[in-house]
Amino acid sequence: MMDLEVRCQELLNKLLMSEDYIRIADVAKENNISKRSAYYDLCKINDFLEANKIEEVRLERNKGIFLSQEQKDLIREILKEMPVQNDVFFSPSERAKIIICGIITSDRPLFIEDFMNFCQVSRNTIINDLKVVASKLVEYDLELNYETKSGYAILGNVIRSRALYFLYFPELAEFYRKKVLPVPYESKIIDNLEKLDYIEKTLDTKYVEETLQALANFIPIMEESEEELSFSDVDKNTITDSYEYKLVDRKFSHLRSNEKLYLTLHLLGSRLQALPFDLMNVDEDQEPYEIAKDLVSEFSRIACVEFDNNAEIERSLFVHLKSSLYRYRYGIQLGNPLIDEIKVQYPELFEITKKAVECITQRIGVPINDNEIAYLTLHFGAYITPNQNIEEMNILIVCPNGLSTGNMLRGEVSALVPYADRIDVISLSEFEEMKDKYTVVISTVMIENHPNSLLVHPILTDADRIMILKKCMRTTIKTQISVDDIFDVVKKYVDDNKLPSLREDIKRYVDSLNTIQYHPLKDNSKGIIDSLDEEDLIFIDDDMDWKQAIRVAAQPLLDEGAIETRYIDEIIQQTRLLGPYMFITDDVVLAHAKAEDGVNYLAFSMAVFEKEILFPKQKSAKLILVLAAEDQVKHLRILKDIMAIFSTPKYKQTILQATSFEEMTKYIEELVEE
Repeated sequence: MMDLEVRCQELLNKLLMSEDYIRIADVAKENNISKRSAYYDLCKINDFLEANKIEEVRLERNKGIFLSQEQKDLIREILKEMPVQNDVFFSPSERAKIIICGIITSDRPLFIEDFMNFCQVSRNTIINDLKVVASKLVEYDLELNYETKSGYAILGNVIRSRALYFLYFPELAEFYRKKVLPVPYESKIIDNLEKLDYIEKTLDTKYVEETLQALANFIPIMEESEEELSFSDVDKNTITDSYEYKLVDRKFSHLRSNEKLYLTLHLLGSRLQALPFDLMNVDEDQEPYEIAKDLVSEFSRIACVEFDNNAEIERSLFVHLKSSLYRYRYGIQLGNPLIDEIKVQYPELFEITKKAVECITQRIGVPINDNEIAYLTLHFGAYITPNQNIEEMNILIVCPNGLSTGNMLRGEVSALVPYADRIDVISLSEFEEMKDKYTVVISTVMIENHPNSLLVHPILTDADRIMILKKCMRTTIKTQISVDDIFDVVKKYVDDNKLPSLREDIKRYVDSLNTIQYHPLKDNSKGIIDSLDEEDLIFIDDDMDWKQAIRVAAQPLLDEGAIETRYIDEIIQQTRLLGPYMFITDDVVLAHAKAEDGVNYLAFSMAVFEKEILFPKQKSAKLILVLAAEDQVKHLRILKDIMAIFSTPKYKQTILQATSFEEMTKYIEELVEE
């Protein structure tokens, strides 16, 4: 950045990314410098800002330094005008991914100085980044290793280390294309792209975005690799008989046989939705089915919801997981273009799904990334509906390529959205006559003037599937607002020459009212702090059995009329039948039953016990939370807060130390904000 030193650039970019104050002491500690040096860096930054006529960074007592949104916007505008090689700042997450991908694909040994050069940051920053890298690798049972002569290496299962490369490459692809990051084997990459393009055109297909570029960059590594690849649960004969393998064998004949299999797996996997699922042994089908059932059960337990159509959602997840498990194990990572939007719009649902997905991680031994969790979030979100009258979910498929292609699409959409009331296929010529009868229109050609239309490929890509799921989470609310009625009221106040435009504007507005995207954020749901009154929190010194403890913990909700006595009886009965399944962690029970078992409205209570409450199967609790959920939606923010608090053991201990309502709410506010 102009004349700013690297350390000053890092500090300025950290300020640009931060939503909170940054303490000078933390800056000094992170960079292993004195506070005086940190203040000196801040002065240099302010000189830079003054030169560009931007208000300087202010230091507030007991808070630290902070940039306003206006300052950030102005600084970013200045940075845009700088040359590409000087204005690229990598976030800590990006730097970790650059280091991992660099180690995996480098044509020479890499050392700290190389990473400093790649990322344009200081030695201390890279040392901290390497700690993050080592921690990330542990999640995949991999190890970061350093040798004096050979530099950094990643040790462990080859398939898993490669999986990380293909997971992270799409996020870094633009940097490689612009040569902001070094590109080893550049001449080979161009040749590989031409060969892969030939395969794509010969197969008359399209691959997931960035797939061919990632493969082109990685094939030189495959050429030189002496690592042994193992494909235990894939039918090699099926792969070698595929058209993809024959083309790989023709264009990349110099690769070892297992590397040809690996390359073919990527080509098959990146368009896996178009293939029959016979690449895996028939016996393996049982695994994704069992995982789908476990996932639905775990989500229901954590989210405190009961699905009326468990079989449908299990089938939908089974179809997805059958291909996903296959991809995970062989490093075929697909991006989710809506991940950031999903995290922002459905934060409660995303966090609950992420918690539920831990049961998959434990079972298959491979971490599930946020892209996949976002996809699964949409699956569950499609089955969680508010208490309101909604129009039927009718889907229309428009396919000018013929009814056979349309029927194939219908089969795919039916598996993806099994809760749809109706799915019909028509030709383009019939569309105008039929369009108003359907909630969602899915077409392989552009459809205009339909608010809920989607343009997809004849063979659905994963991006298509995500769009369909998201669109089908929308519910059409019938309103009594009439375009004509509004137009008649206001037209007398408007010049005649403006009437056509006025009518169009009114129509667009009414259309926007008639289509409302439902999600938990938009229902003004409450978190723990907003739901917990002083009467709802009790501290108990007495010794009692678990049945008494549940009744005591639920008594505040009974007293205020939120629940009926039969709700408490049902919680006790379910615990007798199923055991202590309501434990969300050691020492903590989240007691709940179905809404129809006696819930009058949403409410929440907490009971803290001085003496441990002994439950069946040698479980004990010191905290019982009682949740009365009136539907599948309004309590999700409370659950998000609960997970934020109790996902970390030290947070739980903090809560258990509270002895008053004031202390408890203070602790909860602090922990939820963290």
